[in-house]
Amino acid sequence: MTAACRVPAAMLFTVGITWSADVALVQVRVDTSKTPKAAAYSGPTTDLVREWYPKINAILFGNDYPLRFKEIKVLFAPKLRLKLDSHKTEVPAYAEGNTIHVNFGYLTHMPDDYRGMLIHELTHINQQYDNAPSGAGWLVEGIADYIRHKYYEKDIEAKLRIDGDGYLKGYAPSAPFLFNLEKRRARLDDKGYFTSYTVASAFLFWLEERKDKEIVRVMNVALSEGRYSEELFRQRCGAPLDALWKEFLLQSRPQSLQAVGRPTRNRLQAGLGKHISYRLLT
Repeated sequence: MTAACRVPAAMLFTVGITWSADVALVQVRVDTSKTPKAAAYSGPTTDLVREWYPKINAILFGNDYPLRFKEIKVLFAPKLRLKLDSHKTEVPAYAEGNTIHVNFGYLTHMPDDYRGMLIHELTHINQQYDNAPSGAGWLVEGIADYIRHKYYEKDIEAKLRIDGDGYLKGYAPSAPFLFNLEKRRARLDDKGYFTSYTVASAFLFWLEERKDKEIVRVMNVALSEGRYSEELFRQRCGAPLDALWKEFLLQSRPQSLQAVGRPTRNRLQAGLGKHISYRLLT
């Protein structure tokens, strides 16, 4: 089953952004033919993509920046498995070109709103970083979750919730990525931004609040134009990336401990593929 719609000639609004859709006509097709039970998702998904595809584009690139695709497809499948690190893993969703693939089996028991996941993947449709360096995957995913949590879910924080020993503490199952890191007693001391997704989005929001209000758009454009490097953080924020991360962690600690660092006990090693929603299944 497919559903199609077009963005009307109108002005679309988001926080601090105005985007004119006078010229762009975007067709949205939602295909549930492989999963008839997903038919109920077709209408809400169509409406979400129709509204947020141009909004995200304006947030990332500025007003009147042309949309890359005139058609967005969303395909629901009974299950999705991708090859990650030499073995196949079930994933909730992933974006490829102008298409979002959705694991309908996961939607039936996911702990949070599937629309937030779609916003994350729709951001990847907007990003399309053809020449991004391999080491920038954390930033790609961090920007996607920044869009999701700041503009859509509106639950972003310019910090991580960390206890006196440096462990994540206080996250609920409704925030599954951070909740699972907390359960694993993950440490983020050394280059923790590589953990990506919601961790990186909080870091980016902190940079925006404390260092440079244009940092996300600047990094996005640099990635899009193939000129991103870590040096941009020093140029825009006044310190190297690793030093900024340590400052972010320090300010995330309880206030009574911010002046005193704690020794690193171990390191979190994490590297997830680009354009894949973060709730990997086992």
